[in-house]
Amino acid sequence: HVMGIEARTMIQMIETMVLPAATRYQTELATAITATEAVGVDSPSIGGRLHDLAQFTTKLETALGQMRDTMSHDHESPEVHSRCIQDQLIPHMESARTWCDAIESCLPADLWSLPSYTDLLFD
Repeated sequence: HVMGIEARTMIQMIETMVLPAATRYQTELATAITATEAVGVDSPSIGGRLHDLAQFTTKLETALGQMRDTMSHDHESPEVHSRCIQDQLIPHMESARTWCDAIESCLPADLWSLPSYTDLLFD
């Protein structure tokens, strides 16, 4: 079914593009904090960005797990299957999209491999 293809594609994009980029930037931020604090300078703004990014990443991973869990169930009828897509899978996909957008807003452009809204609308 179409939503299954959409969900599997979304999972693949998140696992191969979004989460690796988020992890790389979290590492960069953590390294910057360590280096800054090593010379006796506090870095609360960098720490705040790292905290936000880590929260967004955790919430994305939760939504990803919910998508996988929803897709793993067999249903006794097409009606139950359709209801599961409507009531569970689509909301989990929308949640994942929300957290992907939040992560995108935190990352430098060179780490984001997907087209941005600006790229899509104006390029």
